[in-house]
Amino acid sequence: MSQTETVRSIRNRLFTLLLRAFATVVVITLVIVLVSTLLTLTYQTQKPERTQGPILDRLETYFLTHGNWEGVASIQRELSRFELFQWKNSILLDSKENIIIEKGVQVETITPYIIAVEDTVIPLVVNDETVGGLVIIPGILSSRWLIAASGLVPVFIVSFFLAILTTLIGLFLTRRVVAPLAEVIAAAQEVTNGNFETRVHVKGPDDLRVLIDSFNQMATTLQRNEQERRDMLADVAHELRTPLTVLRGRLEGILDGIYEANDKNLSTALASTSLTVFSA
Repeated sequence: MSQTETVRSIRNRLFTLLLRAFATVVVITLVIVLVSTLLTLTYQTQKPERTQGPILDRLETYFLTHGNWEGVASIQRELSRFELFQWKNSILLDSKENIIIEKGVQVETITPYIIAVEDTVIPLVVNDETVGGLVIIPGILSSRWLIAASGLVPVFIVSFFLAILTTLIGLFLTRRVVAPLAEVIAAAQEVTNGNFETRVHVKGPDDLRVLIDSFNQMATTLQRNEQERRDMLADVAHELRTPLTVLRGRLEGILDGIYEANDKNLSTALASTSLTVFSA
């Protein structure tokens, strides 16, 4: 595999890893938000008095302080945003089920409220006596779902910017880490194939620079050892060439009848072999 192919392969693996990590985080976040929202809304639908707790406490405190519902509309100025949302999506009744406040607006005339089957009425109790009731308008439940859905929008927005940030980090890592590391891997493959002259340009973070420098030193050592091995083989061949030539000439002369196969000539040949062994 060439260096270009190695860089491309590592870059693809890095981006795949980053995208998998990003997708996992986003999915887990969305699942947690969605499940918690569904559980909360389901519980609130089953127990609406729980969601109206703050406004109930204010109304009961107002009646306990004033002894009646006159001027109760004034508490609107003290309500928080969530309490104001509850206030404008409910109907306040007195103990005789007459409308006092309807959707945040005080009713001046006595108007009885006919409780329907689908209505949810939460009694207001002061000193163990029912002094009124709070009717939750059915539409408030669907409004809660809309509010919950709108709460997921920021999650998607944050996820979008995280995707951009992940891409930028991937590009940064590609330039600073992946490309130099790919060069080291490609160079290591060249050294494995016997090309000991391969070197890597030192660049990147400090740790990667140390790795590249160590690799270059290793390649230099291997190249020097290979050269020493070749020089040693050349020296051995040179030292063996002369005595072997003498031995060969003497033996060929005996075979051709130039020299007699006597002790003198055989001793000369034997001396050449001794010299050869000594030189080696």
